[in-house]
Amino acid sequence: MSEREEKIRLWRLRKDVFERAKVALHTLDTSRADTHDRWFDVTVALSAVSRQLYKGSGGSSSDAADLGSILKEWRKWTMDNHTFELLKLEGDEYDSLSEGVRAFLQKDEDEDWVVPALRYSYPAKPKSKTDKPRPLTDNQRAYNAIFLRACKTSWRQALAELNKQKGEFIERAEKSRREAKGGRGAKDVDAKGERGPGPSGDVDIEDLRERLERAALQSLGLRKLFAWIEEDTEERKAKEKADIEEKERESAAAHRGFLRVKKERAARQADNRRDAREARRRELEEKQAKKAQAKEQYAHWSEYRRQRDAAESCLNCIDAPTGRDEAGWREHTLKVGRALKAVDDTFFGSWYDWAKGALRMAEAEVLWDAFPPVSPLTHAALFGAARRLARDAVTSAAGDGDDGPPDAAAAFMDAARALLERAREEAEEDERDRRRGPATAESKGLPDSLKRGTEAGIKARVGLSEGAVRKLLRKVGARLSGKELKRAARAADTDGDGLVYFWEWQALLRSDDEDAVVDADRKAEGKREDKGDGADAGATGPATRDRSLVDAERRRAILKAFKMLPGLADPEESAGGGGGGGDDYEDDYDDDDDDDDGNDG
Repeated sequence: MSEREEKIRLWRLRKDVFERAKVALHTLDTSRADTHDRWFDVTVALSAVSRQLYKGSGGSSSDAADLGSILKEWRKWTMDNHTFELLKLEGDEYDSLSEGVRAFLQKDEDEDWVVPALRYSYPAKPKSKTDKPRPLTDNQRAYNAIFLRACKTSWRQALAELNKQKGEFIERAEKSRREAKGGRGAKDVDAKGERGPGPSGDVDIEDLRERLERAALQSLGLRKLFAWIEEDTEERKAKEKADIEEKERESAAAHRGFLRVKKERAARQADNRRDAREARRRELEEKQAKKAQAKEQYAHWSEYRRQRDAAESCLNCIDAPTGRDEAGWREHTLKVGRALKAVDDTFFGSWYDWAKGALRMAEAEVLWDAFPPVSPLTHAALFGAARRLARDAVTSAAGDGDDGPPDAAAAFMDAARALLERAREEAEEDERDRRRGPATAESKGLPDSLKRGTEAGIKARVGLSEGAVRKLLRKVGARLSGKELKRAARAADTDGDGLVYFWEWQALLRSDDEDAVVDADRKAEGKREDKGDGADAGATGPATRDRSLVDAERRRAILKAFKMLPGLADPEESAGGGGGGGDDYEDDYDDDDDDDDGNDG
């Protein structure tokens, strides 16, 4: 083989090494440039490749381009991916930085300025092709110069580290060779590297060392690079596999969630459909029920209208009473009233218009309320009439002039104080008897509020009996008969405990809810009298009549209505009352002979 062919072969070998190293460098994962140790290992490996190219060229200066090519590729890779940390400044590098940048610098243990983190800066790319690239600032150019200086320093350090690792590799290789030959070649080479006596004295030591050095450079250079590529590939594959598994787990979890949501949605939709069907069924049932109810109500209304029309027709055909002098007028009137109320409770107006020749408005009201079916408010209506009698009587007496009766509230308080004084005297007498006699019983005494005789205590705790209320009504000027006084006293006891307290007394005489009824009664009576019915024909009407006379007539009418109903009259009245007796209507309202005063306790 000629010399030219030998050079071509060596050039191809170097070119193959260079291309393989370049491809390996750009195939390495860029994460190897993140930390200083891993980045420095790559630098040492590339310096081994550079030394291998230099050795392959025989050490001639014509191969300087190869040395520069590997260095340029490493420097370009470093500029793109590596960041120097805590980089010490040298020379005038500190002075090349501006004051604003110096503020971010730090000092190390030797009081030298260091850059916390340094990365190479490239000019900003223009946004469009027509724009000029933005130049670097002075600080950026200074930082880039420091970065390149650090790269050069690191390359020299990598060459020194390469020599160290290469020596260790050769030493391990020679030791292994000697051990493999059983120590026969232990004295083949002296300290100067010359051949010595021994079984292997015919071996070329220089050629051996050259082969070991090439093997060391090959092992520390390309082999390491490709081993790292395999490691990076395995790590990348493992990471991709882990990412795929994680995505599969997330996808499976998402799919399970989707199935769960889909199942829940299907269940909700089924529930909604069931609820909708149930709602439609209930709505249909409600419509049917309302329709049936409306039909039933219409049937009831039709029957009610038929009965009402028939009752009105029958009422128009029945002869109305013209006065109280007719025989059997009472039974006839009451029978018609009961029949009309059994049909409809709103027939009162028609019945009164039919029977007004024999009945007055107050009588008709009391009788209508007593006809069956009896309303729960009938009792209140009947006793309300008695309360109206008492109130009208007291009001009429109070309007007689300056010499009228005393105030009703003051009269009640006077009577209550008198009763309390008697109770206090009795209590004191009982206490004296207890002290004189054996201690077999204790006096109940009086509450503190009553012992002090306070007004609030009297109003809340002191009650008058029925007899005391009748006397009090006479005292305040109520012009009522004994029977009327009894009914008024019973009506005053609203809670049914047998006593009338202050608030019950005020309700008896000052109830405002009866004013409308009284006015209606008086207006109805005035209209009937204005029409000239009965013995009152030709009278002037209630507006010009004496008020006491009108009240007296009204009281007589209500009392007469009570007498017409044996079930609601007093026992003595029921025992002595007869059939159509119109004579009782003329009883004197001042008759107090049957009044039982009783004990005012």
